[in-house]
Amino acid sequence: MPPGTPGVSTRKKLPEHDPENHEIKHMRQIQHMSWSEIARQLNEKRVQNGRAATLTEAAVYGRFVRNGKRIAEATGEDFNPSDYMHLKHPKPAAKSARSAEATPKFSEEMDELLVRAVDVTRKRFWKHVADELQVTGGTYYSEAVLQKRFNTI
Repeated sequence: MPPGTPGVSTRKKLPEHDPENHEIKHMRQIQHMSWSEIARQLNEKRVQNGRAATLTEAAVYGRFVRNGKRIAEATGEDFNPSDYMHLKHPKPAAKSARSAEATPKFSEEMDELLVRAVDVTRKRFWKHVADELQVTGGTYYSEAVLQKRFNTI
């Protein structure tokens, strides 16, 4: 069929079958590499293979967030891209003791949001521990089992 035929995809590979996407996910989650280091290493490999070194930090980050979930689903892992998305902090909430600026006051509403944020984090904590242990150790344990075991060691 000629290119551009309706109903026929021109994409060569699905993102979850692209080895470069798997490398990005592995380098970030397992090797804890920075986005710039991942881009640098993958660009070196691309040049060695006669391809253009076009990856930037933003491109690598975007591919990780966009394709990580699809890769995880294909390999039976749990992956939430929002766990890895950048949280923007336009200005710090508190300055150092030497700074002339004071720490902003907490309102009752902000106190409630803080309590909720801590509660949500606590609820997700053992899920993250279970996921990390499965990735690093290769065995899945339930959250309750891990919490009980941790409290005994």
